[in-house]
Amino acid sequence: MKINTCLAMLFFMILLFSSSNGINADQEHNDLSYLLAGMSKLSNYKATGKPQLAEGMNLFILINGGAEIYFEYGFKRAIIASYKNTQGQIIDLQIFEMTSSETAYGIHTYKTDDSGEAMSIGQGALFEDYYLNLWKDKFQITVSVSQPDQKVKEDLATIARAVDSEIKSKGNKPVLMKLLPKSDKTKVVLKYFKGNLALSTFEASIAGSITDFNEGAIGFYDQYKIALFKYASKKQLSEVAPKSKLDDNVHIQSFENYLMAVIAKKSINFQPIFDSITSNIRKTML
Repeated sequence: MKINTCLAMLFFMILLFSSSNGINADQEHNDLSYLLAGMSKLSNYKATGKPQLAEGMNLFILINGGAEIYFEYGFKRAIIASYKNTQGQIIDLQIFEMTSSETAYGIHTYKTDDSGEAMSIGQGALFEDYYLNLWKDKFQITVSVSQPDQKVKEDLATIARAVDSEIKSKGNKPVLMKLLPKSDKTKVVLKYFKGNLALSTFEASIAGSITDFNEGAIGFYDQYKIALFKYASKKQLSEVAPKSKLDDNVHIQSFENYLMAVIAKKSINFQPIFDSITSNIRKTML
């Protein structure tokens, strides 16, 4: 009887400890409203209404079109809020929580074209015309205004920094991005994708022919493009890819569970490119 009483007391103490140290902390993050806490410190920006929240399939209700791509990358939940600055301009804030930092980075590469101005906010912040995109940890953030003026960059950056301050950790880019060759001569634009919806946007010539991959990356170089696909296993790759004849400008080669594709309109020696990627893959296996 005493043993049962002791066990019951021990169980109660464990439960009490968990409640005070774990559950309450999780409850603070039941939705993404906590990421807006920094906005209350900004007196020049007033909320125009209550934030709108969405989890899972409710994203289709929250945003008018374009929800499919978030699910392809791995969507978890989102919050959208609007603020009015001292000039009366409406500034929209969108925060998307993805399933991982890798997929947050991926959707960020989908929404940006690297032509914007880099800013030191979060990770990969880019200011373009009337909107600012960044990612940090599992979150992708977009701040935008419908009628830009000379002051708009300052407004967007201020709001972005307020959200950034509430995200305490940084995220990692997909390992796949490190496997693509670097270039010292020209700027390389890198994109990450999880399915054919994004791939068809990045490179339509191979979308539909190369399918059923787990993840992929594409690099835009000066005279060619390199796409790298990772499959669940070497056996799966041999069974499913490619499903149809590729364009004459597309050269493919496989190594283990990776499929490499070089897309080039001009005649180039693509074997050194394949060798470079293969060497990078081997290093990850050590």
